[in-house]
Amino acid sequence: MVTTEMITPEEQKKDEEDRKAFLELQGKFYEEQTKLKSLLGSVAGSAREKRKNELCLQEISVLPSDTNCYRTVGRTFVLVDKDD
Repeated sequence: MVTTEMITPEEQKKDEEDRKAFLELQGKFYEEQTKLKSLLGSVAGSAREKRKNELCLQEISVLPSDTNCYRTVGRTFVLVDKDD
């Protein structure tokens, strides 16, 4: 036995409103998920950069104090003390 229910105009209007709200929330979800992935990538990149800098500092600290060290300033290299 097949039953058919009649959907009232009020129910139909409510269903359409729910559908629009769902699509809006779904769009916001994807947008926020994209932002989250971008931020996680930035955090991972910062962690790699931090580790690289720590390794450089370890290597520099082993060098004798009279070693010439250079720092980049724009497109130029400037002689600096090792302690800087």
